[in-house]
Amino acid sequence: MNRAPRAEVTQPSGTSKATATEFNTLTPTIRWTMTDADNDAQVQYQLQLKNESGTVLRTTPITSTVNKYYTIPSGWLAEGPIYRVAVRVFDGYDWSEYSADKYFYVQLNRPPVPGFSYSPTVVYEGDTITIRHQVSDPDLDTLSVRYMVTAPNGQISYYPSATGNYMLTSSQYNSNAFTLTQVMPGRYTIEQTVSDLKADPVKLVRTIDVGALSIVGQVAHTEQWESHRIAYNASLPANSTKQWLPLQFYSGERFMLLADTTLAPSAASGSTTYARHVTAKLLTTETTVELSYERNLRWSGSMWEERFSSLARGTHTIEFEVHYSNGVIKQHTVDIEVIGKASDLAGVQRWK
Repeated sequence: MNRAPRAEVTQPSGTSKATATEFNTLTPTIRWTMTDADNDAQVQYQLQLKNESGTVLRTTPITSTVNKYYTIPSGWLAEGPIYRVAVRVFDGYDWSEYSADKYFYVQLNRPPVPGFSYSPTVVYEGDTITIRHQVSDPDLDTLSVRYMVTAPNGQISYYPSATGNYMLTSSQYNSNAFTLTQVMPGRYTIEQTVSDLKADPVKLVRTIDVGALSIVGQVAHTEQWESHRIAYNASLPANSTKQWLPLQFYSGERFMLLADTTLAPSAASGSTTYARHVTAKLLTTETTVELSYERNLRWSGSMWEERFSSLARGTHTIEFEVHYSNGVIKQHTVDIEVIGKASDLAGVQRWK
């Protein structure tokens, strides 16, 4: 006695509307398998195409072949609706029941995927930012791409222009787009619009934070002079208004200099920018010294010349300046006060 075969559709594979298989052609190929307890081979098949509710739309003629696939002819399907498909097979003795329905739909155009990257990934004022396309499209369509850039001050720019678009073939999906030069500190917002000229455009918005660069200088006494300042203040009555303040100096003192910068002399991970060198200048005499890097963004040095013994009473300014590798130069000034000559301080010789 012959045992009837059994058929199962394997392509599409969706077992419900929610899991319906997506085809990207109006003539997809339906595939199935046959199992037979008697090891008989398929001799014939017949396929049914149904709508979402299960109403039979088409039934193929009984076809004699061992092939277990069928390409749906042009004109049978439309883009969008859910379809069902089932098949039965004949082993030369008996027909199987129709297989369980499998679900599918046709989506001819798939939307593109927006995307872009930027470098360096850690950005400081004055840097140049390179924007790179990183779009994709499952259909490999030529894509139209435009960028809108809003700077920290609110100024809006468009790339490649306010009315133009980059037209990218699939080989250009990952390629350089444009650069932002001498960027200002603050937050940049970049909106990318991508279209395959078939479906609605898709957008991606990213922000880039640009760090500010700076320098902060300090002027101090030598340890010896500082000890004299502290001792002098300690000798005064508690309510005295004649305190010797930290930024008050006697002419002839050596100035001890410290500066803190935003960056070290070598670029940190993700950045290309670093501090090249730091200087300090006494504007009165135009004496300039270069500071040495210590650690933790701190630079140090000292300044002394014989002629400092002749500095006039009053305010003098020391200007600290840092040069960063991206061309940005920052200054910070510290005002000091010369309150007399070293010889005016009883019992104190001139210490450099």
